[in-house]
Amino acid sequence: LEEKMASAAGQEAIKNAIARAVRQINVTELVEEQVMKLDTDELEDLILNNTGGNLVVIQILGGTLGLIAGFVQVDIRFAVPLLGLMAVVYIAFRLNQRKYGI
Repeated sequence: LEEKMASAAGQEAIKNAIARAVRQINVTELVEEQVMKLDTDELEDLILNNTGGNLVVIQILGGTLGLIAGFVQVDIRFAVPLLGLMAVVYIAFRLNQRKYGI
């Protein structure tokens, strides 16, 4: 059995058997059913626990790019309040780190 599994034909047979099993089980449908069973709050917690602070990092990067674009396109007096918004986003980021222990 070990020799057959080690051979190329044996490995191909195992791959085919796994592919057939996955098609029969229909993993996509099972995952969809399980996600649909979750409460909205549970789903949100699941996403936040898996993404951690990455969403906040995206917000910070977006704010930074917006600030740069603001400096380039608009008078600097208009862009200064954006620094305040950046500070708020940074504080939210730090609070998120503490809350989720990242």
